Amino acid sequence: MVVVLVLLAALATGAAVYFTGRPIPAPLWVQERIEARIATALPQARVDFGAMEFVVDEGWRPRVRLQDIFVTTPEGDEIVSFNEFKASLSMRSLLRGVAQPRAISLSGVVANLRRGRMAG
Repeated sequence: MVVVLVLLAALATGAAVYFTGRPIPAPLWVQERIEARIATALPQARVDFGAMEFVVDEGWRPRVRLQDIFVTTPEGDEIVSFNEFKASLSMRSLLRGVAQPRAISLSGVVANLRRGRMAG
């Protein structure tokens, strides 16, 4: 039993060292689940993104990065797009099962603004 615990601890330590600072692509099912949650929260918009990665930095600081994000109307008209969305997450909150951002950054923001019809 002690040997198994030591092997598991060594494996966990090795994995932590190996993955620290390296981007880990999110599986497709994770991306689909996040897109479904966004669709439920924002039924008047559609959000699609190209790639999603997770990174654990030194000191066990988790980050998530999305690339090529497009927010469109249900009819397909683009509202806003981002080249990149980054968020660092609270490890304490993640351990409780809650993804709480500590910092968020956006780059390459393009917004399409349209003036509505004037009432009158």
